[in-house]
Amino acid sequence: MAESSVNGIQREREKEGMEVYGVLWAVVCCVNVIRGKQSFSSAAP
Repeated sequence: MAESSVNGIQREREKEGMEVYGVLWAVVCCVNVIRGKQSFSSAAP
């Protein structure tokens, strides 16, 4: 019983880690897109 509960906790932690990683990845993508738009608009004549 103890082993199964530990495995469950580890799986929950992995899920939380993936969610956090996904959020960080989304933020980085958004920042890159915003920077890309700013540099593109500023580069345009």
